Amino acid sequence: MIKIDNFFVSYLYTIEKNFIINIQNIIISYPLIWHSFIENVVKDKKIEAIDDFHILVYKEKFDKRLQRVYDFIIERLSLNYAITENVKNPCFDYITFASDKMLLIFFDYDYWLYLITIKVFKELKINVEQKTYYSRNYNSYIFFLTTIINGVNYNICFNDTTHAYEADDYFLKSADRLILITTKNINLTSNHFSIIKYHHNYYQFKEELLEFLIFSL
Repeated sequence: MIKIDNFFVSYLYTIEKNFIINIQNIIISYPLIWHSFIENVVKDKKIEAIDDFHILVYKEKFDKRLQRVYDFIIERLSLNYAITENVKNPCFDYITFASDKMLLIFFDYDYWLYLITIKVFKELKINVEQKTYYSRNYNSYIFFLTTIINGVNYNICFNDTTHAYEADDYFLKSADRLILITTKNINLTSNHFSIIKYHHNYYQFKEELLEFLIFSL
């Protein structure tokens, strides 16, 4: 029984890992399609996570362009057995995912920035620690990263949600510097608070993040 349980844990971990790789590849290779999917489908509530494993997709709200965007993304997210069932009718899709972690992308609007930044650090061979913090200000768990560069401790947070971002004091007090990765135009509120904007160009972002970590001190 233990061997069987270990097999399924390992199998699920592989599916989750491949799912994340698929998302990272979509963000890099098809930035405009990904942007449209996040802004016009996910954020516009055309997809609803109804429990830990299922989403409901309101296809009757799609025009032809959004239908193509949605079909393109779901086809790629279906790779490697991430989606275990997709019940379709003309009005909606009822989709079951293999893991609850896969649904984060549909209700945490900042999560994709977190995933793509992890990829940058991995490619640059910079050690980074993945963490979560429960924010009472946002009433949710926040995914963030920590790393130490040249003796400086950085917290790295993410925002694809608001132009009026306010960092929890925790992030400012628990590290020497706070980096915010964002797609929005945001004013600095602290000398310990630096912003790197993601312009939907992965390679530009990778270069800018590396330059910041090397030359910011």
